[in-house]
Amino acid sequence: MKKFTIILLVLSITISSCSDFFDIDQPDIVEAEDNYQNSYDALVSIIGIYESLQKTVETQFLMGEVRSDLVIDNSNAPVELQEISRSVLKNSNEYLDATQFYKVINQVNDVFTHLDKVQENDPSVDETQRAKYEAELTYLRATTYLIMLRMYDEVVYFEEPIVNLDQTVEFTKMDKNAVLDTLITQVNKHKFTRDIVANSDAIWYRTRFTNYPPYQLAGELYLEKGDWVNAFANFMVVISDKAEEYVPGSVSADWAWSLDNTQFNDHKWSDMFGEALYGDGFTDEALVIYPFNKKYDQVHKLTYWTSTDDGAYYLKPTVKGISYWLSEDDHFRGEDNSYVETPQGPMINKYRINNTAYQYDNVYYMWRAGDSWLDAAEALNRSGDPKNALGMVNNGMFDDQVMVSSQGVRGRVDLLPYELDLPEDATKQDSIMAVDEFILQERARETAFEGNRFHDVARAAKWRNDPEFLAKIIASKFMIGSSDYNTLYNKLQDQNNWYVDFNTEDIDFVEVVNTSATFVDN
Repeated sequence: MKKFTIILLVLSITISSCSDFFDIDQPDIVEAEDNYQNSYDALVSIIGIYESLQKTVETQFLMGEVRSDLVIDNSNAPVELQEISRSVLKNSNEYLDATQFYKVINQVNDVFTHLDKVQENDPSVDETQRAKYEAELTYLRATTYLIMLRMYDEVVYFEEPIVNLDQTVEFTKMDKNAVLDTLITQVNKHKFTRDIVANSDAIWYRTRFTNYPPYQLAGELYLEKGDWVNAFANFMVVISDKAEEYVPGSVSADWAWSLDNTQFNDHKWSDMFGEALYGDGFTDEALVIYPFNKKYDQVHKLTYWTSTDDGAYYLKPTVKGISYWLSEDDHFRGEDNSYVETPQGPMINKYRINNTAYQYDNVYYMWRAGDSWLDAAEALNRSGDPKNALGMVNNGMFDDQVMVSSQGVRGRVDLLPYELDLPEDATKQDSIMAVDEFILQERARETAFEGNRFHDVARAAKWRNDPEFLAKIIASKFMIGSSDYNTLYNKLQDQNNWYVDFNTEDIDFVEVVNTSATFVDN
């Protein structure tokens, strides 16, 4: 247990909100006691938390993709990006600073503590509405901690907001499983809450936690913990009309993220990355996204870092990464979709599809249908059912029946079903291991450059209890036998080098407190 005394007077920030999500004007300063007067104040405060979480996207991309086997730095890249690409994770690297994540946590805690005031001041906030606020805040806090747990070797867990002068706050460093257990309990308590978002607009249903994303979150938490049975049960709520068979009392997916290709123009898989936020290819794929709009100064650097034309081209796909698509002749997801070939070399394309003028920064997915199906297949396989796990990925088959008219991860991009090639005396465990490796490769083809790859490989290596499994895969971003390969391979056999060495002293608590803001509308 470590105590920190915060010596800063905090004033709340008011942020004007328009119809566009995260449309933010210049802030005014008001006294804290003037905030949280009604339900609208609470709503806009919660939207402000999403805006703060949006600012972590670059760190998520760097830690999930740039240090994976799919991305490599060019020689012109800043040293901070080169180091991350080589898993040199220094606390001094500005992109690895945990402060922004703790800003989000502190904002969540601040809104939580003011719900009594909102309910007291606004008679329209009954217990049902309060439960919706509490559920959404719980999901935001759990999501933020889950992201951190995948990147930092330790986190500090706290529920009391840091808000005023000379406040003494006790922070407890907790191991990963203890934090996961806490988050799972909290999310499970609230995930049956319905209709958090009243606005039926597609953008609201994809930028906030609605009925199905809480089950995806619960599944992700169980997946990280290695509880495959409960992970699969929660993912099934998202993807299948069989949901009631797996989670009694859950919402049944009367329409689900079913992985067909009819929503895409000319069956083009890449529509989901460059289509307008209201297009069918987007709305039928997205669970939760981080939206960006340059008009409102909501930008990320992913296009700039990776583009050869109006960007710096600091980062590019690896030869190994491209081979995942070429080995399967995967035209829908490979060249001219996830990446393109240019005179300067291969270029990551997901953040510039239909966006050559850079009038906006493409959305960044928190979760989408492809994630849900691959997550479910991973959990089902590790639970001991490789046959159905393989069927789900190949063509949406489960118990020899098609699930909710799904074509499966591979089927919707016109790839033939993958078949195991094992000797006659292969055991069931051999099948499980082979299917797991196949799913990991399919993840590379489906979700490359979306912030997941290193974490997916790390989870597989931990399940195998084999750090060398990760070391071989990640080091293969370099030519096997090269000095860079050998250095990275040796480094990553030590699991301590998979995470940023977290020090509480590195958190800028002045910044954390400054953004424990109350967001209200002018």
